[in-house]
Amino acid sequence: MSIIQAVYKTSVVFYTAVTDSLCNSAFSAKLYNCQGDIIKMYGPEDRADFEKEVTYNKVLYRCKSE
Repeated sequence: MSIIQAVYKTSVVFYTAVTDSLCNSAFSAKLYNCQGDIIKMYGPEDRADFEKEVTYNKVLYRCKSE
């Protein structure tokens, strides 16, 4: 699991992602603004839109894999 900072429509956002190579999960993401409000949700069918709309990803925290 990772916490990631990114940019969506010129705003700084945050989201979590499953980044463990042993975990095979379906894509989904909730973008949060700096106040913690959800501003956009992406489901498995929205991955292409996510990759176009969410830029400048920076990993802030990553859990260590065993």
